[in-house]
Amino acid sequence: TFTGGQITNYDPNVSPNLFAPTAFDMSQVATALAGANIKYAVDVVTHGQGFCKWPTATNSFNVSNSSWYAAHGNLDPVAAFCTQMRANRIKPCFYFSLTDLRFEFDNPGKDWSTAPNQLLYLNHKKAQLTELLTNYGPIGAIWFDCNNWHFTTPSITGYAPLGTWTNYGGDYPFAAAGDWKAFVKSIQPNTLVVFDDHQFTYAATDIQEYEVYSNTGHIDATNTAYAEMCETIFAMNQGG
Repeated sequence: TFTGGQITNYDPNVSPNLFAPTAFDMSQVATALAGANIKYAVDVVTHGQGFCKWPTATNSFNVSNSSWYAAHGNLDPVAAFCTQMRANRIKPCFYFSLTDLRFEFDNPGKDWSTAPNQLLYLNHKKAQLTELLTNYGPIGAIWFDCNNWHFTTPSITGYAPLGTWTNYGGDYPFAAAGDWKAFVKSIQPNTLVVFDDHQFTYAATDIQEYEVYSNTGHIDATNTAYAEMCETIFAMNQGG
């Protein structure tokens, strides 16, 4: 569902029919990963624009409302991912964006700084997580992204790659990051939480996440933390 723009260029009129892979073969993917001795794989089940790659009951902007889904016998891509990864002894994991632009556009005019509206947003994302952690078997890890980020209310504010997001007291529009970790553990205690909060503590995460430009920093030989490093897409676009 990539439209060629960044997350702040979101078009609320984008159709679920944009999801239309022409050669979807998760068995081939899993076999290739197993051949490379990969131990876990992460599926981006929903990113900041809010499209859900599984047939969720929480919105209409999901794969079940695409022509591709019906044409392929109601094939659930997330279920196929989990099934094929497990068949190849690879742990299935999910990337999950906590910012949901579709939800914001579907609820125009709301002041997300107020507690009732924040709870509405919070419960929406919890419902999605509950589906994912209930319907797809054991999940190795949840990779959380975009917590406390704000783009659309009252208007798109622009993207700041170093984390200077517009927010409300550090909690917009969600509970504290550590609460998400507790929520995941309440459903699947063995699921690892990887929280891209750039705080480098274990309050919210089981694995510290370093999402940085390649020329900004890296995990060196002195590191003793459970940590993962990934380079930002902007760094790659800039040849970093």
